[in-house]
Amino acid sequence: MPSFVQTQQYESSSESDDTMDQQNVQEKTKIKLNFDWIRDKCFSNDTDAQIAIKREEQWSRYFTSKVQDGVKVHYRCNKVKFRGTQCNAAIYLFYPHNSDEVILFRANNEHNHTDSSKRYFFSEEMKQNIQELFDMRLKPKKIYEVLEEKNFMITRNQVNNYLTQLRKQKFGPSSLSLGELESWCQEKHTVPQSDDEPFVVSFHIHYEDDSDDDDEDVVDDVVGTSDCDRKFHPFGLAVCTDEKEPEFEFIFKSISDGVNRITGSAFTPEVLIADESGAIRNAFQKFFNKDKMVMCWSRMRRNVEKKLKSLKIDSKKTKEILDDIETLQLCESETVFRNASSLFLKQWNKTEQEFTQYFEKEWLTVLDSWYEGYNGAFTPSTNNQLEATNKVIKDEHTFRERHALSRFLTVASDIVNK
Repeated sequence: MPSFVQTQQYESSSESDDTMDQQNVQEKTKIKLNFDWIRDKCFSNDTDAQIAIKREEQWSRYFTSKVQDGVKVHYRCNKVKFRGTQCNAAIYLFYPHNSDEVILFRANNEHNHTDSSKRYFFSEEMKQNIQELFDMRLKPKKIYEVLEEKNFMITRNQVNNYLTQLRKQKFGPSSLSLGELESWCQEKHTVPQSDDEPFVVSFHIHYEDDSDDDDEDVVDDVVGTSDCDRKFHPFGLAVCTDEKEPEFEFIFKSISDGVNRITGSAFTPEVLIADESGAIRNAFQKFFNKDKMVMCWSRMRRNVEKKLKSLKIDSKKTKEILDDIETLQLCESETVFRNASSLFLKQWNKTEQEFTQYFEKEWLTVLDSWYEGYNGAFTPSTNNQLEATNKVIKDEHTFRERHALSRFLTVASDIVNK
């Protein structure tokens, strides 16, 4: 290759740029390594050749080249990174056109990587460990920490990449077309004989725009009922693209149709226990024509605490106000609740007028169904058990990660099967 020597003479800026480009090309030019190939082994078929290479646990497929009398499949030493300077050692398998035999050729060069510990080789033992930890439902960060404790040489990217493969094997592809979703719903629409087998009570797929052919932006809602002992019994998961009144009306209709379809009887709930969502309340009243709706007490208390904090009321007064509200919550009848509420407003209106105006409007006029005597002794005052069920789903099944719809359907089916 000819060399270029820069002389001490006048150069225009364009000439200087050309010279610099030539120098950069020279610097990037890599010295091609010449291999002295030695015929090592001959195999009767490709399977035997692949097994032999795998047993050596140091080769990865590199590239394929076609020659006049056959095909060469080259392998590189995987103790060094793929991107970067390669090890001098190498092998290739030769597949002649006129025979079924496979011939292994080995380069007459020694391994020259100085620190093999820097190359994190993904062994079968490591894969097995990751799969076991994945089945134990550990998060990626924890899996990486456990592998480090076991002295496995691995990077976080390798862990995440392999977990992506495992999720695809277990949950299927991450995307789901509307046609595939409809087929899945139709397939699961028949009521099974087993109580532990999931099925679809009702479904409605609304298609609006060509760009929404693969809409993965969905939310799920747990639906259930409480018995006379105030124990919560979940009986379904609703998956919707939004949480507005039409979605909740569809949920209530699906529950009613499902109960009638399975038991032959009508579904007539006495009271709804929910948060302050107007969409849920309006849908319940519209579909069942009932207005008995309990406001979750714990949710109400959290909202009041936030308001007190935003008004910057001192901690001593905040505690006194919350204590009084807790006393109001224990009222066993509407008459007692109304009288006690009037006294509460009268007392705190003297010093905290802004708060009492908020409290009267939000919790004594619009949402006043948070006291114990609102609907009798058998109605729970909170939906905490439903929230606890949600927490179990997030902690033990979805790991608080946002799943694509296709994978969430698999997770939801596993929840029912257990």
